[in-house]
Amino acid sequence: MTARHDLEHLSDDALVERFKAQGGDRYFAEIARRHGRPIQAACRNILRDDSLAEDLTQETFQRAFTEIGRFQDGNLRGWLFTIARRLCINHLKS
Repeated sequence: MTARHDLEHLSDDALVERFKAQGGDRYFAEIARRHGRPIQAACRNILRDDSLAEDLTQETFQRAFTEIGRFQDGNLRGWLFTIARRLCINHLKS
């Protein structure tokens, strides 16, 4: 059984709590694996540029990694989409 398979049964909230409590990139890597494609698709829809969407997706997860302490139980995907949308809009404004 792989380490990733061990994490697949955990909810997003459980992954966040374990990451906050224990650190360990494997919990955050699972979050990124679950939500990376939808976030990148959203960025692509806003930006209409595949390469830029990929860059801002990475930036979204970098920002989430550093700010995850501020996330409270709830809609992790929605929180990630909010970060991505703000980054995309800020990019378009600049």
